[in-house]
Amino acid sequence: MKLEQIMKDWNKDSKALVAVQGLERESLPRIPFSAPSMNYQTYGGLPRKRVIEFFGPESSGKTTSALDIVKNAQMVFEQEWHDKTERLTQLLEEAEKAKASKSKISELKTQLADLAEPLKIVYLDLENTLDTEWAKKIGVDVDNIWIVRPEMNSAEEILQYVLDMYDTGEVGLIVLDSLPYMVSQNLIDEELTKKAYAGISAPLTEFSRKVTPYLTKYNAIFLGINQIREDMNSQYNAYSTPGGKMWKHACAVRLKFRKGDYLDENGASLTRTARNPQGNIVESFVEKTKAFKPDRKLVSYTLSYQNGIEIESDLIDVAVEFGVISKAGAWFSVVDPETGELMTDENEEPLKFQGKANLVRRLRDDDVLFDEIMSTVHELITVEDT
Repeated sequence: MKLEQIMKDWNKDSKALVAVQGLERESLPRIPFSAPSMNYQTYGGLPRKRVIEFFGPESSGKTTSALDIVKNAQMVFEQEWHDKTERLTQLLEEAEKAKASKSKISELKTQLADLAEPLKIVYLDLENTLDTEWAKKIGVDVDNIWIVRPEMNSAEEILQYVLDMYDTGEVGLIVLDSLPYMVSQNLIDEELTKKAYAGISAPLTEFSRKVTPYLTKYNAIFLGINQIREDMNSQYNAYSTPGGKMWKHACAVRLKFRKGDYLDENGASLTRTARNPQGNIVESFVEKTKAFKPDRKLVSYTLSYQNGIEIESDLIDVAVEFGVISKAGAWFSVVDPETGELMTDENEEPLKFQGKANLVRRLRDDDVLFDEIMSTVHELITVEDT
């Protein structure tokens, strides 16, 4: 049998195009962050159909960044559901008007019935510490996500439930917070006085092998939040993360988070001993990526304890990087990135501001200017040069 025929039979048996000649890198759909700097780093957000890991020390911004992804996933899934429902409704109306076959009309009605709701989100709060009030401040609609807090389930049971949830086809995102809080069955069965080996590495290894096909089939994301452990055998302050080697291999993207400087109410840096900080910088480092170019390793965004992610401040930083905003000393000017010409508002007033705080206030009050700069920046950051 010729190779070409084998490939055709494989595609036929799989009921999908799994074998093609000359495959280009897949352009994966994304779930964006709210912070433009994070979208800049990841070329538009977290890729779907993949396993993702956020890890870092305590209070480094892992959970806040995950909740931000949950918020934006809700909006993406809602818009997708609306667009698909509208398209299928239109196709059904056209089929009925054209007096199409009963099987065709029945198929469209079945597809429409299957789209009863947008894709759902599940948050596995293994630490039992999820602050729903903070989640609301971030923008999460907590009433429309499943929050699960397992009590006595083993790691094997939890991970099997995850696979079962994806297999329903109704789930687009599952966040597991956090991996080290899972306990394998062999550790549950042993007393504290006895030493048990493998831990969560063994169940995570099996899970890692099985989960990716589900994610690919249902266009979903699995986001695991992890911690770090100091390597006491190293003299170079090395660290490791729980979960074993197979888990790391399964992750298409691994982002390491770290808490930066504390900030006052005006965004100025404070010392580590500050008594009343109003926020802090969250730093993100690309530890691994198989979904975008690894040329934007380290970024940061501003986190306010009162308002959540300071999108306007972050937008200004990225806009300066791409020449959408020109910075000269303490002056910030909105310019045409192609010509460098100073832009004006509807009153022909030049868009020039002394101090970043003044530009931040203008962006908060001027939705038109904010949307214009955000749209321009988003187009620029998602372009991946070859």
